[in-house]
Amino acid sequence: MRKIFLSIAVAVTLIGDLLTIIAVFLRWERLSNISGWDMITTNISGNLNVFLLLIGGIVVLFGGLVLISAFIRNWASAVKERIAYLPLLGILMAIAGWGWSVQKYGFPLSPGLTTSLLGIVLLAFGASGFSIASGLFMKRKKG
Repeated sequence: MRKIFLSIAVAVTLIGDLLTIIAVFLRWERLSNISGWDMITTNISGNLNVFLLLIGGIVVLFGGLVLISAFIRNWASAVKERIAYLPLLGILMAIAGWGWSVQKYGFPLSPGLTTSLLGIVLLAFGASGFSIASGLFMKRKKG
């Protein structure tokens, strides 16, 4: 049962990660047809919010794949716990980028911001489920 829950958490995390990264390529401005990628490639200095969201998604993807590799190869639990902070850092970066974007572009949300919000929510649920199912961040009895 634990392996099934762990597999579901990994799948939810990867789906959320892909949604977060794909959202950068969707329309971000309500009135124009400009994507987040267009904003980054034309003028990166004024659009660090999009860049922060994209980098956060990439960090979560990289950290999740390394963490999966750590469980498959049965690395030490201390190493797994240190690696598990990498997806959490990426989630915080993505949340900061999304919040900054909402503050900058306002409501109603564009398709890119809506998709990235869905991706971030799935990332948070998947990462928390992964850490619960894997037993990371649990207090261990010393003895």
